Amino acid sequence: MKDDLDDLIYWIWFSQIAEIGRIKTSEVLLEYGSPRILFEQIKASSAPKRFFKLFPKLVESPGLGGAKAILKNCRENGCEIITYADSLYPERLRQIYSAPPLFYAKGNLDILNELEQNGAICVVGARGCVEYGVNVTRELTRGLAEAGVITISGFAIGIDAVVHEETLAVSGKTIAVLGCGIDVDYPQKNAELRKKMLQGNGLFLSEYPLQTKATKFSFPVRNRVMAGLSDGVLVTEANLISGSLITANRCLDQGKDVFSVPHNVGSPGSEGCNKLLKDGAFVVTEVNDILMELQNRYRDIELIAEKKKDSSVERLLGQNVEKSRDVGSIDLEDLIAGLSDGSKRVYSVLQSVPKELDFLVSELAMDLSDLLVSITELELLGLIKTHPGSLYSI
Repeated sequence: MKDDLDDLIYWIWFSQIAEIGRIKTSEVLLEYGSPRILFEQIKASSAPKRFFKLFPKLVESPGLGGAKAILKNCRENGCEIITYADSLYPERLRQIYSAPPLFYAKGNLDILNELEQNGAICVVGARGCVEYGVNVTRELTRGLAEAGVITISGFAIGIDAVVHEETLAVSGKTIAVLGCGIDVDYPQKNAELRKKMLQGNGLFLSEYPLQTKATKFSFPVRNRVMAGLSDGVLVTEANLISGSLITANRCLDQGKDVFSVPHNVGSPGSEGCNKLLKDGAFVVTEVNDILMELQNRYRDIELIAEKKKDSSVERLLGQNVEKSRDVGSIDLEDLIAGLSDGSKRVYSVLQSVPKELDFLVSELAMDLSDLLVSITELELLGLIKTHPGSLYSI
């Protein structure tokens, strides 16, 4: 953490503005140089009119009390703050749309310095995972960690927890990106895993201040960060309607690689993974399928020696797994009628010609966080298509 005490207060203040999505960190730094200068100009009523329109309440009372309280809370709980201007802030994350102004962090901060040296893969899957998904995730995660690749996941129960556990088991490095404050014991089932991660080889990151509870809105927003920290995403188990596919789409938005393992047709978690493969994702039947792609960027990565046949993904794929239940088809009009108001607005302006995220923000005058939630809802229902470069169409 390189910022002095005073600057951190202004960064925290600014993060409370920027998280609503109507302003980009990079734009503010380019125009003003720092959040502190922006604050002073708003308070002096010398900032551009657009800021007064965007933040009327802050202009009326642009105090720092809330930011000071957050900083005090962080100091008392051993929570670090990494700002956009900090040298620890990952350069790859600065390149994504609406990069977070700061992170609240706890754990091994040195892992952030290793991202550009060793590479990172985001591994995601189902919460209610089956044995096949667990076994495949264990094998591939261990292989990545043994090769020195940093693993990233969301600390949920199921596949996420397997990713973090298996990485630690071989002394690898792992990052958990949370959709809540890093002091919130969520999910409680992962309490022991949290302790293990904080003992040395794990790092927790969150955009949200301490004591912020998890909501259904915070997870879609944080997925862009998981993708942004990674060189690509590996999906080991996913249904067609799943947060894992949303993370994969965020990687596509950012021009990152998407990897997927094959599943038996009709088995639980098969639809999402097999769809990714049909759409052009890299087929993964062993960890070297991923490592060979990473070797193009990281010369020090070495392939893992071939494993015995009885531990291969092909063998696991041959196991009998429980058939998934058929989901009846739903009428398109019924789907649209059941959308939230925000999602209906987004759907109404999309066409077959892809529209940029910037266009949607401007056209709909929506907060970015609300817009991403609506886009997630539409993606989960299969009502819109995602294209590289944050483009969307029907």
